[in-house]
Amino acid sequence: MAKDGKEALGSMGADTPLAILSQKNQHLSHYFKQLFAQVSNPPIDPIRERAVMSLHTWVGGAKNVLKETPEQCTSIALARPVLTDGELARIRHLQHADYRPCTLDMVYTAEQGLEAGLEALCDEAVSRAEAGYNVFILSDKAASRDQLPIPALLATGAVHHHLIRTDWRSRVALIVETGDAREVHHLATIIGYGAVAVNPYLAFASLKALCHSEPALSGLSPAKAEKNYLKALEKGLLKVMSKMGISTIQSYHGAQIYEILGLSDEVVSRCFTGTISRIGGMGFAGIDREVRERHQSAWESNPSGTGLLPVGGVYQWRRKGEAHLLNPKTIHLLQKSTRLGRYDLYREYAQAIDEQMAQPITLR
Repeated sequence: MAKDGKEALGSMGADTPLAILSQKNQHLSHYFKQLFAQVSNPPIDPIRERAVMSLHTWVGGAKNVLKETPEQCTSIALARPVLTDGELARIRHLQHADYRPCTLDMVYTAEQGLEAGLEALCDEAVSRAEAGYNVFILSDKAASRDQLPIPALLATGAVHHHLIRTDWRSRVALIVETGDAREVHHLATIIGYGAVAVNPYLAFASLKALCHSEPALSGLSPAKAEKNYLKALEKGLLKVMSKMGISTIQSYHGAQIYEILGLSDEVVSRCFTGTISRIGGMGFAGIDREVRERHQSAWESNPSGTGLLPVGGVYQWRRKGEAHLLNPKTIHLLQKSTRLGRYDLYREYAQAIDEQMAQPITLR
């Protein structure tokens, strides 16, 4: 994305486990599947119909659409829903009679627990709204060795629906400042559950570091890498919108066009009210456990004093990474059996696939 300004292409379909079936720690957005309109043409809509698609959005409380007033012209216009660090800083320090920004920390302590931390965040949001603040910046920058970050998607959904239930939502804008979002799907879910804009600050910081250490990005300035990354995110968001035939990001904002696979009814009813969820799954305790695992991993150091990232292996098979239905062993057996016409090798391939089913990858 930083190098070419676009998402990497992959083959259709995924042979990795559903998030709820995986043995690896999962990003919360992986429990959400994008819905799509089958009559649309997602690959070419953002290109062929780019003239009628827009990522422009506005920060500010909703005004009375039945009555035109000068106050309706005071919204903050954004060219895209992805904010750079500098753009967010300008909003944070904005001094205007109609806009009072404030920062709400998306963190909690180990003793407090995730569910109590969410409740405290929602209560603080209502208190700030009652005090006259109307631009909320949900931030996990306060995360530290003693404070754990609340997943951005979970916090956004919880605050969004709590403000709806308390009749404050239409008067408040939500902006998310998070290190938890880096991919198009991460940002799309956060926007889909109420955020008007997202600042993936850790992704920007990582790009700057990679420009000096990653050979693939050699010769690329941090400014150019950031520009390419933003371009890739914009293209990706347009692609996601086009799956439902949506032309403007404003129509996607808070639309919740997802199906949840693997979260419990208590999580869905509180944070993602109204979203389809057919199978149940992990509750707040499970999400809390995964947050603690990531937090512990982040603050542990190896003997050299630097933290090691997990190998991943989601997009391509990696040893000790995420499981894949098709891996080097199964692919080799299938290719060799067909090349040599040996049924015994095909039986080995079939047995290897059957053995993998001991750890489910799909629901069927």
